Amino acid sequence: MKNYLLILMIIFFWGCAAQMAPKGGPIDEEGPDLVDVSHNTNFNIFNSDEKIIFTFNEFINPLSVVNSINIFNFDDYTIQVRAKKIILKPNRKWPSFNKLKITLSRKISDYNGNIMSSPVHYTFLKNQNTDFKTITGKIVNADNDLFAVALFLKIDQKFNLIDLTESDDNGYFSFNYLTDSKYVAVAIFDSFDNLDNDLKTKKYGFISKNYLDLTSKDSIFTEIKIDQPLEKLSIKSFRQINNKFGYALLDNGLEYPFFIPDNNNFGDSINISLNLSNRLERYSTGQFMASYINIIDTIPPSIIESKYDQGSYKIIFDEPISKNDKPPVLFNKLDSVINTINYSFYDSFTLELDNDISGDIYICNIHDNALNSNNDTLKISKEKIDVQNIIGGNIFGTVKNIAEYPVVVNIKSSDLKISNYEFVDSLGNFTFKNLPPDFYVFEAFEVIGDYDQYEYFNGKWNPYERAARFGYYNKPLEVRAHWDIKDLIIEIK
Repeated sequence: MKNYLLILMIIFFWGCAAQMAPKGGPIDEEGPDLVDVSHNTNFNIFNSDEKIIFTFNEFINPLSVVNSINIFNFDDYTIQVRAKKIILKPNRKWPSFNKLKITLSRKISDYNGNIMSSPVHYTFLKNQNTDFKTITGKIVNADNDLFAVALFLKIDQKFNLIDLTESDDNGYFSFNYLTDSKYVAVAIFDSFDNLDNDLKTKKYGFISKNYLDLTSKDSIFTEIKIDQPLEKLSIKSFRQINNKFGYALLDNGLEYPFFIPDNNNFGDSINISLNLSNRLERYSTGQFMASYINIIDTIPPSIIESKYDQGSYKIIFDEPISKNDKPPVLFNKLDSVINTINYSFYDSFTLELDNDISGDIYICNIHDNALNSNNDTLKISKEKIDVQNIIGGNIFGTVKNIAEYPVVVNIKSSDLKISNYEFVDSLGNFTFKNLPPDFYVFEAFEVIGDYDQYEYFNGKWNPYERAARFGYYNKPLEVRAHWDIKDLIIEIK
């Protein structure tokens, strides 16, 4: 009887196992897609307590929904996630706006972590609504990153945030149901929090027009180019090395040298402020107070780095070097003959040599400002850079739509080892000669301020300044030896 029951149990469980779904199949790499919304956009949702239900094609990870839903100018509602549904319910009633804008972020994901390919915008409209104008755009160098895009309207000399969206997985974005006004848009990496702070820490880009003007148009298209943030650092602490010098620790973790003024007494507080610069501007850090203590410096200077840099060779020390009282002596040996090497001080820490000197370089008589001596003769092996005579190709092109600002053209090779710049002439013409054979990409942009001319100006805030106009050649271009490529056209917008 036991054997009979055992056979029946095996048959039963084998039959159950045989009905299970087979393992394997394609890997899920796509995020959720919206398939249904409980109410039409023309439904009178205002002043009601109706639940709004968004239904997707797969199960939604509830953790991804946290902070991923925004109802513009309204936050008195609750969110529920049930399987494939996201349910929004007002705590009392939905507001009586002319339009109720609901945005679901791309960051909403399935249980495999796949996010949506585009945000969801759903707007309920009152019957008398007449705002149907549209702004669409593209982030030209999104590189598959997600960007928050903020839209501002200037009212009474003040910019007001009126809408938020995100770029889709191809870099496109849109704003709908707008009035006939002038707008400013900015794209910010990942998320929008506080614009002044975001521009210091996240890559971003403003529009390259003063305004997006919908006063005489129903729609407008714009492009945005992204570049690095405008970092503005502050001092977090001070590390005194001796009675004349120390390092200020900045909030990015780097140290910056600070020379202590002579008019301080031990026990006083030192008032420290640094003049720094970022990609586009110079600025001063806030004031930092540190105690001034008596430190007997007995440690001699040492070399921390030597390298080729911007057309010369630099030897960098860990503290300021004595320039006048006891300057360093540099020499090399050629066929048992000692030859003194000329150099200059690039700054208090750095010696600068010509590039044409190579081989073993010896340094002696090294003193810091307290005249602590490094008694060793230090040796640096400076490798010679081989200059190859490459036979390349030439490119002749023109930039169209130049306005009042100078325009620079940048080309980059496929391996990014070559990045060259040339300014266009008064007719917009430019030339790149003897380029090594490779595939190159081309872009042109305006230089609209007093900053490094090879940096792209991606706009400023407070006060608002538009980004530089720019343009790209539409595809990589192959350069071959002895080739002349003519009539390349780049149009900036």
